[in-house]
Amino acid sequence: MAAAAAAAPTSQDAVVTTEEADATREAPEVAAGVEEDGNEAEEMVEVIMYTFRPRPPLTSFFDGRPLQQVYNMCKSMPREGQPMVLVDKDPLDEADVRGILSENMGWPASRLPPSRQRLFNPEENDKWLQPESAKVRVPLRSLSFSWWDTVYESQVQNRGGDLKGIMSELFF
Repeated sequence: MAAAAAAAPTSQDAVVTTEEADATREAPEVAAGVEEDGNEAEEMVEVIMYTFRPRPPLTSFFDGRPLQQVYNMCKSMPREGQPMVLVDKDPLDEADVRGILSENMGWPASRLPPSRQRLFNPEENDKWLQPESAKVRVPLRSLSFSWWDTVYESQVQNRGGDLKGIMSELFF
């Protein structure tokens, strides 16, 4: 997951609403080029970085981090013969990702993950403030892997998934 402790956000950051977050989901800008020495430059992407901070009087979240940061895009899993690509899918659309993030910020593990609306507009009893957002350019490699690619990789590619289990029960 891309949630990580980092330096304080810049003055360009602003509080984001769910509607504003959804409106920023335009096609991301991807740039790669050739450096002056002739080597291929690292692929850079423009994304929205959400920064979640603890609600005072807390100074850090329950996992010990002073803040949580998540990008609004992710990358594909590396596949043989194919380069990693930007996946136009916001990780926070996935309930499992919201669940992991919110548990790190103090949400009870026994409860269902908060909705995207609740995550971006916390109530007074939630342990985090409304997130700040900033458009940033980051290397493609710094994005987290797509949740669907991760599940596919673990369930189908590595284990054969449920189909392999069913086939082994039928034929062995």
